[in-house]
Amino acid sequence: MELGRNLGKDLPNDSENYPVLSSLETENSADIGASKIAHEFGHVDDLRSLGKTFFEQQQIIDPFNARIRELNQQGQADQADSDPSLVDLRNRFRAKFGVEILQEKTNRENRAEKRAIPTIRQIFRGGLSSKAKNAIRRIEGGRR
Repeated sequence: MELGRNLGKDLPNDSENYPVLSSLETENSADIGASKIAHEFGHVDDLRSLGKTFFEQQQIIDPFNARIRELNQQGQADQADSDPSLVDLRNRFRAKFGVEILQEKTNRENRAEKRAIPTIRQIFRGGLSSKAKNAIRRIEGGRR
């Protein structure tokens, strides 16, 4: 997240990783910025709750991300699925944590969204659209 003049500009449109933020219907930059900050603090709470597991996951995720960047810079992004280094990192992550790296990234975003919900409810004071309410219901597991 980049803090600065554009913080209150545009909500993400990725409904898989940001089911709640992408469903908010507002152009109010203060509401958008506050919702994004709530999401980012959701990451802090989530990753802190993982404890040692977060550190262990990052020991695999960081070199994975570095290799992806390297392939992109070399114009070889299309080889990511067969790159021996990435295959090894994916296999190690799945064996140790029981989930794919990319799925864990989505899971982290979704857990941050879930942790941001109370703040988003406060920001919008009951004025959430039905689309946003449905997204919240889905991410909370059907509650409310």
